[in-house]
Amino acid sequence: MRIPVQGTFDVALARNMLRKKVAERGWLPSFRARAAAALTALTELVLLSQTPAVLNINMVEQGRPIGIELVCDIHWRTAREVWLDQARQRLSRACNELVIKEEGDTTHIIVRIWLSEDEMQWLQS
Repeated sequence: MRIPVQGTFDVALARNMLRKKVAERGWLPSFRARAAAALTALTELVLLSQTPAVLNINMVEQGRPIGIELVCDIHWRTAREVWLDQARQRLSRACNELVIKEEGDTTHIIVRIWLSEDEMQWLQS
């Protein structure tokens, strides 16, 4: 899923689309909450950068682990270091893997949220 993010309406739309995709799979509300928290932190970072971006939401269902991956390239007009440090803290609490690569004025971010072993067992029962 590719979602353009330019304003707060786009953040709400992205969050609702993510919740729907996760709910369709029967994944637990605790996972949905972590995924929504990570998505919100990432899209807020886009808004703070004051430039539009495209958020890619990938459902990872083949093999292990199972979960979602959020990918976004952010191009900056504002104080990147201040906003990026805050976002890194918020994203780290919600996700299992966080990759941030900086190239010039662009920050490439990958956020991965995996189902826990308890969530996996619940799905199999």
